[in-house]
Amino acid sequence: MQKNAELLVGIKISEMGRSIFPPPYADGVKDAVRFFKDKNCICGLLSSGVDFVADRVKSDLNLDFSVANRLDVTDGVFTGTAKTIVHLWDKDKKLVELADKFNVPLSQVIFIGDHDNDISSMNVCGHSIAFCPKTDEVRNAADASFDCWHKIKEYIENEFFE
Repeated sequence: MQKNAELLVGIKISEMGRSIFPPPYADGVKDAVRFFKDKNCICGLLSSGVDFVADRVKSDLNLDFSVANRLDVTDGVFTGTAKTIVHLWDKDKKLVELADKFNVPLSQVIFIGDHDNDISSMNVCGHSIAFCPKTDEVRNAADASFDCWHKIKEYIENEFFE
């Protein structure tokens, strides 16, 4: 995390934003999140990426939370330092903290992930979904696997709301 942050030292946050925003959202994710929110689900982003992007996604999708690693900024410029909030291989610990914070039993948490570092979270939640899994291990760790958000929405609707 720190080495990546050092690559950004001196870059204005506004310049970076123009380069990477808006994020390229997967087809159907906005509709799926709206559906979940309409069903009174708590929706959020738990990422071992950076807050600069996670917070934008939170805002764009009207999520309840985003938790990611923090890039330090002073006077609108990246300082080259960062704070690790979500350790790459310990996402499950943050997921447990979030469930506790929102007073949601882990048995009622649906976790959606795509990479090997999501497997620990898939193992502690009530239900897990692999979205375009990067490896067979992720696909096998999840309760279900899909390549599109329309299918995830349909699956959750049928499994949990009918």
